[in-house]
Amino acid sequence: MIAVRRILLLAIAIFVAGCTSNVTRSTLSGDYKTLADEGQQTPELLSLPTNELWAYCQSFVKSRVFTPIDGCFNELDKRFEDADDTLLYMVQGWFDTQFIAPGAFGEGMLTELKLEAAMARGNIKNTESLANSLYNLTTTYAYPLAVTNNDYAERYPQIAGYDESGYSNIYRLKHQVLALGTLGLMAARNNEPELASRYASEIAAIDASSTNAAQWRLPQAKALWLGRIYLTLGDFEKAYQASIIEKNAMYEFLDGLTTALDVIGPIMYAAMVDAYGDTDYKTALNFTAEFEPRFMRHQAELETGRLAAAQEGYQAIINEPKVKGFGTVYWQALYGLGRIADLQGNNSQAINYYQRAIEVIERQRKSMDTEAGRIGFVNDKQAVYGDMVSLLVKEQRFNEAYNYVERAKARALVDLLATKQRFGSQLPPAAEQALTSLQSIEQQALVNDSGITNEATRGIAVQLKVIEQTTPQLASLLTVSPPSLSSIQNRLGKQETLLLYFFSQGRQPELFAFVVTASSIAVHSQPLPALEESITALRDAINRGDGDAWQKEAAQLYSHLIAPVANELNAAGTLTVVPHGALHYLPFTILTAPDGRLLGEQFNLRLLPAASVLQFVDEKVAGEQLLALANPDLNAPELDLPGAQREAQQISKLWPQSQIYSRTQASESLLKQQSANFQIIHLASHGVFNPDAPLQSRLFLAADAANDGMLTVPEIYDLNLDANLVVLSACETGLGDISAGDDLVGLNRGFLFAGANGIVSSLWQVPDEATSYLMSRFYTYLQSEAPSSALAAAQQDTRALYPHPFYWAAFQLTGGQ
Repeated sequence: MIAVRRILLLAIAIFVAGCTSNVTRSTLSGDYKTLADEGQQTPELLSLPTNELWAYCQSFVKSRVFTPIDGCFNELDKRFEDADDTLLYMVQGWFDTQFIAPGAFGEGMLTELKLEAAMARGNIKNTESLANSLYNLTTTYAYPLAVTNNDYAERYPQIAGYDESGYSNIYRLKHQVLALGTLGLMAARNNEPELASRYASEIAAIDASSTNAAQWRLPQAKALWLGRIYLTLGDFEKAYQASIIEKNAMYEFLDGLTTALDVIGPIMYAAMVDAYGDTDYKTALNFTAEFEPRFMRHQAELETGRLAAAQEGYQAIINEPKVKGFGTVYWQALYGLGRIADLQGNNSQAINYYQRAIEVIERQRKSMDTEAGRIGFVNDKQAVYGDMVSLLVKEQRFNEAYNYVERAKARALVDLLATKQRFGSQLPPAAEQALTSLQSIEQQALVNDSGITNEATRGIAVQLKVIEQTTPQLASLLTVSPPSLSSIQNRLGKQETLLLYFFSQGRQPELFAFVVTASSIAVHSQPLPALEESITALRDAINRGDGDAWQKEAAQLYSHLIAPVANELNAAGTLTVVPHGALHYLPFTILTAPDGRLLGEQFNLRLLPAASVLQFVDEKVAGEQLLALANPDLNAPELDLPGAQREAQQISKLWPQSQIYSRTQASESLLKQQSANFQIIHLASHGVFNPDAPLQSRLFLAADAANDGMLTVPEIYDLNLDANLVVLSACETGLGDISAGDDLVGLNRGFLFAGANGIVSSLWQVPDEATSYLMSRFYTYLQSEAPSSALAAAQQDTRALYPHPFYWAAFQLTGGQ
């Protein structure tokens, strides 16, 4: 009998041999890293058969290699839309096919892939939309493996009457768990515990007791998402209990190789062997289905104090050859080992693990080719930087701690700006050629198991030297590490102090304040206070425009932010503040000391988005030519700004070398054509910010045949300014959205990159009359003083006329002194 079975299996194996390509087999067995490496080197990627294209797309998503993903999805969408209803095989099946089934099963799998990519990129809005779409699909339609109905309106059979125990239905339930889990995780991250718990309850209620559910790992899917939700909610014991998967006797029975032959049949068994590339196909199947739930159990073990079990589990994970193909798991396992070493007091080992985790994160982030993607990517990874900074400060290694603060803060800015590919004529030919070579080296590093090789490192050094000699600013944007602390100190004036804030959201949430002078560095830390609530309360009080309720909040914020470092600030004349997170929304000038003095009365203030920016903003350009565009004609009377037009006329009287344009002449085209010729640019118009697409934040100027009048951030990047100062006298022009990665995306950064040394902008909309007066005083002082002291004096004058801070405290200087 056994001999007959072996002969039968051999015949079937020969029959199906070669049905599955190596590409499909790699993704089925979880070898995503190998496949992602191959895919990036495959020039005909988008013309491959659909099953192979799908496999590559899945490997890119799993490995967090983001550059090719959108092209993959666009091609899969096209093939999905063009698919014939009569096609029988899903792309994820075991037989090579050029097609993708258009049924709910296929649509669910495509949505699943897009959902994972959106979450990995930190695109919250898209993640929630895709999760809802997937949930609706699973609750409306059955999941047949194939669709043969030619009527599109009836393409998806209803769930009613469909066999609920079939394999495809289990996949429907797995998609339902994914959708609910994603929505629950988003709710937990948004501090909506009741909503998150409701989603968790819905997941727990899904029946996973059938033999098919066990065989196709539905319990593991439930455990994974329940664990994620409960860990985010901080209910660690529930997360641990959810991670324990009880395998009933029937599961164990079915999981045996001999009984599998009897249950699923020899043809299916041979197909499975062909698909997974090994007669013990269960090993590969178990790996892909159970690897991430297993990792989630170790996370729960760490959080519940089961350190030995967590350490053993994490170590086994990073020793697994395929683990680098799971982009999220790899860095988190390294981070977990670092936290355990940290808790055990093994500081050097903890720092080593933290460093390795950060290297993985930054390598993944570099593979993103869109600004918006890089902005959201860092959101859930700040704790690694925070724990690293906290430990380095504890070890009194302040210089290194500063470096990681800048990597956590400035890398978002550096990555954002480094994605700009349209350098064009702004680059000398040698720099352009070096940039092309450098990008090639960096791309190769992404597919190298060990990161950047020694040879590649030498190549990077050579190309960076060329770029540094020809275009120093660009060189800084392409360097992984921010400028050293000593190079920043060399740029500080004798009476200038740099005050850099950093929130650590790691194991012990802390607020760090780095106080840097030309010759010293000091670091203060405290448990993280409720700053966001205080800032919101302060701004609410200010926006009421009267009363003194703001004073209490301003004094409390001073006690948290300034009082701990006050002794180190005594010698400062200029205070350069580098905010973090919600502090970007804070008008520092009105923070109030116990003696009643405002911070703006004690120091000349300026802000920087990151300390690294300091190297670009302190070299004054010769000349005093001023260009003002005010009250552009937007074809909407309600958007007219007559006060802004009067403001520009007053400025022109103070600055003889000025050119003033308003209404139809205040156009986007004129700014693009003329801005390079002026050292001061004054723009008095409306600004609009889009937090979901921050690179589409814009200023409104007059339109004409050449331009639509909407000056977006990417268009600002393309300006070639030689300006000491850009003044944005408009509505909340300073701010866009702030993510957890501290990536403040507004117009300020665009103008800094375009070549402006400094930007004056506002945190809220200020009435025309007060703005006009403040700007008149500012430009009067600017004739003989630096921007920081001119703005401070103008605010004091305006305060005398309009005492409430609503009328004068919104304006702040970013960049040049």
